[in-house]
Amino acid sequence: MVETEGALMGQHSVCITVETEGSMTGQNSRCVTVETEESMTGENSLCVTVETEASMTGENSLCVTVETEASMEWLGRQLAQSTGTGGLTVALQGTLGAGKTTFTRGFLRQCGHLGTVKSPTFTLVEPYDLAEGSVYHFDLYRLLDPTELEWLGVRDYFSPNTRCLVEWPERGVGVLPIFDLQVTIHYTDTGRLVELYASSARGHTVLEALRVLSRNNAS
Repeated sequence: MVETEGALMGQHSVCITVETEGSMTGQNSRCVTVETEESMTGENSLCVTVETEASMTGENSLCVTVETEASMEWLGRQLAQSTGTGGLTVALQGTLGAGKTTFTRGFLRQCGHLGTVKSPTFTLVEPYDLAEGSVYHFDLYRLLDPTELEWLGVRDYFSPNTRCLVEWPERGVGVLPIFDLQVTIHYTDTGRLVELYASSARGHTVLEALRVLSRNNAS
């Protein structure tokens, strides 16, 4: 068990535990549990448990259980950190209130954005020109027809060096490109279950970097 001050979320302290079940199959799939640790320093503390997960059998998958809003933002930060300097396209799927915008806020915070983050429900896209490059946050909830994206010039946003996070991507099917990562957020009795699936070589690289980051944080 390791505690680090300010390593992941500024002043927040983080506790990370790594467990391996010998009876589970393979080390390619991992389940990460993020929750508030009451016995530490209150709401500014996070507890992360990383363990192999038998039900996630492919190396292109990562399963994450998130207990709090702060933990969802932390996960977004971790993904941004794992992205490196290249571009990335992320499909964010989940029902209303699942935490898609919270996840995006964490991603943007890690990229250097300090202002507020609101879902661009009416404008469809919110651009962020940051020191690490351009990030585009899409919300297609109110999109009536995928062809509206053509009028928006959506293809110009998806260049090799930009990072695009798209909420409600299913509403842009046929116009949007293939995503590097698909992030699906499910409700659970205790919080959220986040499934990350790599659907491209770039996505696989980022997912592997996220696994390495988890192991390094625990060492």
